[in-house]
Amino acid sequence: MRLIQSIVNRLLSFHREQKLLFVDPASRKPIAHIQAFAQRLWIMGDIRYMAIKYKPTNVPTHISVVSQSGELTKDCNFSVHETEDNDWVVLESSFEWPTDFQEEISVFAHFESSKAASTLVKWQYVSASRLSIENQYAITRHLPELAESPDSTPWLRKLLFSIIIPVYNPNLLYLRDCIESAINQKGPVDFEIILTVDEIDSEGKNYLSNIAKVHAFIHVHFNAEVRHISENLNQGLKLASGDYCCFLDQDDFIERNALHTIQHWINEDALPDIIYSDEDKTLSNGKPHRPIYKPDFDPYLLKSVNYVNHFLIVKRAFGNQLGWFRKGFEGAQDYDFLIRALAYEPTVVHVSKILYHWRMTPKSTATAFSNKSYAGKAMKQALMEHFNRIEKDVRLEEGKFPGMLNYYPNVEIYPDVVIFCFDSDDAKFDRMRSKELMKGGYPGQIKVVLVVDESKVSAFRKLESNFDNFFIEPVSAETTFSTNQLFRLSKKYKSPVYGVLLKNSEFVESDFLEKAIGYFNDSNVDIVSSMGVDPSGNLLHAGLIPSMQKPLGLAFMKGMSMDHPGYFRKDAVRQVTLASINGMFIRSNLLSELDDMKIPERPTVAHVDLCLGARKLGRSVLFNPHCSVRVRREDTDNLDDSDMRDQSVRSQWGETLNRSDLWFNANLSCTSERPLLRRFQTNV
Repeated sequence: MRLIQSIVNRLLSFHREQKLLFVDPASRKPIAHIQAFAQRLWIMGDIRYMAIKYKPTNVPTHISVVSQSGELTKDCNFSVHETEDNDWVVLESSFEWPTDFQEEISVFAHFESSKAASTLVKWQYVSASRLSIENQYAITRHLPELAESPDSTPWLRKLLFSIIIPVYNPNLLYLRDCIESAINQKGPVDFEIILTVDEIDSEGKNYLSNIAKVHAFIHVHFNAEVRHISENLNQGLKLASGDYCCFLDQDDFIERNALHTIQHWINEDALPDIIYSDEDKTLSNGKPHRPIYKPDFDPYLLKSVNYVNHFLIVKRAFGNQLGWFRKGFEGAQDYDFLIRALAYEPTVVHVSKILYHWRMTPKSTATAFSNKSYAGKAMKQALMEHFNRIEKDVRLEEGKFPGMLNYYPNVEIYPDVVIFCFDSDDAKFDRMRSKELMKGGYPGQIKVVLVVDESKVSAFRKLESNFDNFFIEPVSAETTFSTNQLFRLSKKYKSPVYGVLLKNSEFVESDFLEKAIGYFNDSNVDIVSSMGVDPSGNLLHAGLIPSMQKPLGLAFMKGMSMDHPGYFRKDAVRQVTLASINGMFIRSNLLSELDDMKIPERPTVAHVDLCLGARKLGRSVLFNPHCSVRVRREDTDNLDDSDMRDQSVRSQWGETLNRSDLWFNANLSCTSERPLLRRFQTNV
């Protein structure tokens, strides 16, 4: 190892350029006949992966790791995983690093055949969460347990898929990739390909005509005049004979086992009306760039953004019932279809596998939504027509990011609201935020109840005497926060809606209550939660993720900048399984029904009892990004940090907690839109 360490300094120039030099340990002379280079190296958590490209495909017997100071040296035995690209191998080893290790390291490969050591690369030790989404996705693409493979489940029914590809002035190279991805579908699956052509040059026309002659299942229709996307799609649908119609854009391509995977999901879920899958964006050359992992079907989220997008698959009978795509909604014709489908309460299946590849061409919305500015106008029109159809009065605005819409339900009669504020260590702050709450412009009546340690009551007596809608609720120092405490408070201070604000917290928007209360217009919604932000304005959470292994309340997207769109979810009204009690608004009838369940007195898990209780009763819990709560101090006690291994919690909600979270894709890490590296992120 000392010899290897001495080589490091001599090879720094190669490290910087990420070149490799194989050296005979005895003679210290380069070995010319072995050539290789490291494409990437990742060193994180307790498991180490390296994706390495070799010419020829020599695989090292083991890897040596040397820290910059030379104090840490380790030989690691690696198992080898081959990839579909024969030049690639993924090396895997388990090696426990010191938790505080921050040095740069050099990695050496040792080859038994030539007794050679090669410097692969010099890299900074880094945690998985700090890698870019693109780099994390590059890792997952090479992990065997995440690789897509055809399901071997026996067929339960035989279906025909119609793949509809509308064509307009295509890049012929991209179009070939698109069609070939459809032709080369793996597995015993029946399909037809229908191409409807608005406009194409002579070379492209010859290509399509010839390929239709070669494959009997390919049908090409050349339109006599330009129909544009909606009518062009409808023309293809007239020619379709499949049980399900799949929509594929001319620049994009699908996984080789896409239809095979869909077939098996249909087998498991009867015959759903609509199916969609996860997808990824690729560079113009088709190289995978970043994943898009989606939640299960959420009508609330759909009203803010077309998160369904690709790979959209519709039962033909259901599409015929809706009349498919409407002229005048070009650019958002699929969104308009999905929004109209809501009226029929369709059965929708989300296939949580990446089956569709969305190419980032210069004119594609995959690159920038502004490339089709007309799509945003069509989306807004489609959503407004939906609210008019169901006779809901809403205010509709452009969202913070392109492709998003904000809708605020208007309220004719504003209900009274009681807000329970739990005292901070700062009496001055408690007085200030109480006054702010009481003098707000909310059209209904607000009562503020300050739940305060009985030893501090005197500091608020004057405030209580000056305001008719301010009340002090003394509690003993031993009193712990629980659902039962809310039950007791709600019986004393009766109101249709209750809000909760924890200590050292304040609402950010002056009209926060108006932005929250309107969502209770939906009789199925019993909880509307707020977004949490830290003192610097970064995200504390955009909903909470349940876990029986760690303290409950894993904060989704914690630390993300408010200026980063992610995949829209932090900026859209949507359903969540759990929400923070801080900034939560609750219907009184939910508290009454949960009180009847005789929930045990257990501290700090009120958000669990409320949210999972609402779910058990068939009600919705909404995350509302338009109403945010700012925590003044980083060290503020968070009442969501409770241990879900508590037996009473497991007994009451274990069945729900052990199921996968419908509104959180299991392929995501808990704190961002990054892929979940299952072997790295042991805390999830």
